[in-house]
Amino acid sequence: MVKVFVILSGIGDKPCALLGGETPLEAAETQNLDYISSNGNSGYIYALNAQVSPKSDESLMALLGYDPHQHYTGGGPLAAYGSGFNYKDGWLALKTNFSTIENKKIIERRAGRSLTTKEAVELAEDINKKLKFEVPFIFMPTVGHEGFLVFRENLSANISNMDPAYRKVGKFGVTFSPDVNIVQKCRALDPDQKTKLAARLVNEFAVKSHKILECHEVNEKRKKKYLLPANVVIPRDAGNSLPNLEKKKNWAAVISTANSVAISKLAGMNVLNNFYRKAESTDIFENVYDSLDRQISDAKTALKNKTFENLFVYFNQADICGMENRPGEKKKVIEIIDKKFINFLLDIAGVEIVAAGDHSTPCEMKARTSNPVPVVHYGKGKSDEVQRFTEKECINGGYRKIIGKDLLNVVGFTANKMHVNVV
Repeated sequence: MVKVFVILSGIGDKPCALLGGETPLEAAETQNLDYISSNGNSGYIYALNAQVSPKSDESLMALLGYDPHQHYTGGGPLAAYGSGFNYKDGWLALKTNFSTIENKKIIERRAGRSLTTKEAVELAEDINKKLKFEVPFIFMPTVGHEGFLVFRENLSANISNMDPAYRKVGKFGVTFSPDVNIVQKCRALDPDQKTKLAARLVNEFAVKSHKILECHEVNEKRKKKYLLPANVVIPRDAGNSLPNLEKKKNWAAVISTANSVAISKLAGMNVLNNFYRKAESTDIFENVYDSLDRQISDAKTALKNKTFENLFVYFNQADICGMENRPGEKKKVIEIIDKKFINFLLDIAGVEIVAAGDHSTPCEMKARTSNPVPVVHYGKGKSDEVQRFTEKECINGGYRKIIGKDLLNVVGFTANKMHVNVV
């Protein structure tokens, strides 16, 4: 028997006129997810709480049973570690986006999601070669527009985000959608000299790298192809240590992002696939469907060669569709996962499945929100009346409301199951 925990990142949404007033999840043909809903027990999740719009790494940590308020240390170190960089505690690390600005105004936070890995590597090479600071640094792209920046010296991470879409609240970067679309100045959030130095270095990096990127040959070629230039790097989610997570036994993972690699490894899981897919096309959805097909294939192979008791599978493709306001593509991604993966799971004798969202990413908002997301648990009988895996139906599920960190205990996916009250 095997237990499979599937996270569908960004699965939650709002009714959409393009889909007849339904959410992508409601509009999708999901006979397999609906089957496990009609034969299992459902509920709804707030990853952190009903007030916070969490990022994916914070949500993921919570759903794996770790309280982010105790363990989360910032997205930067996770991005670096998950990408294979030899990160050391104390070093200041930040997540980055290649973005597009015009007259200091942010035109596109992700450079149109059309940046190829080849282009990103070439841009990063020039930045690393031409920039010098009083503290040694490394800037590395990961997939598409994403990357990370590390200053290799003990520095404070108590600094603000430059990206106005993510407000710094304590140690969390909380999704925020203000009217501000100007790159923010990085500010020291305490008077310590190491904090002031950290903020100054981040600001200098953003300004100096912009000068290199503005007229870079890669961007000149992109403009000739009517593609947005990747002419600025926007850092955020600073951290200076990796979280110390209690190790899980007999878990493996098939995942799709640097941060999910990091959290899975720090949790003691055996990561079975190489998430580091090259973005070879300037068409974002060619890359989305390619990564989805590869990930499903990797997960199926893992289950056929089973050497674990619990498999964690993290899909982020629906989240990308939500961030890009593409409800039709989000519906299609959901249908592919249902037909090619959930259907495969149902052919495994004695399988136990938990499928859940991590946060809501409504297409019309192009951002993550605090709205609850559905969860279903299949393989341990049926005691509620839910028939479909949708946002509305799961509200009436027998598990009712679950806070993310309690999920695995509530459904009994942990060896040391505790009694947790559901409300």
